[in-house]
Amino acid sequence: MIVSNSAGTNDDKDYKHSIEIEKSLGVEVLRHQVKKPSCGDEIIKVFKDRGVASSEIASVGDRLLTDVLMGNMNGFYTIWTRQIITEKGDNPVAAKVRNIEHFIYKCISKLGVSPPSHPNRDK
Repeated sequence: MIVSNSAGTNDDKDYKHSIEIEKSLGVEVLRHQVKKPSCGDEIIKVFKDRGVASSEIASVGDRLLTDVLMGNMNGFYTIWTRQIITEKGDNPVAAKVRNIEHFIYKCISKLGVSPPSHPNRDK
């Protein structure tokens, strides 16, 4: 399932972008009211209704302060993709924030900060 801060939100008029993504990739796009990192409850509800526990959900994304933070706040397994395929069509503010996130990551890594533990990390 794809959870985006554009496709599937109120910014996606008539969910046209969501439908386009679903047709081209064959992957469901979550329709959600609240953007990441605050939409964890909506994600948990969808997966709970399908018999999937929070600890069995993986959040994969290029943003520390949305994708990874949301996942960690909700007990998901998180994967940070440090490099994106293209910035073409990217939100300019998001691109700048992404650069700041990379800087923050370098700083906290030097301090020895590590990600939270997860029961599926070493499997």
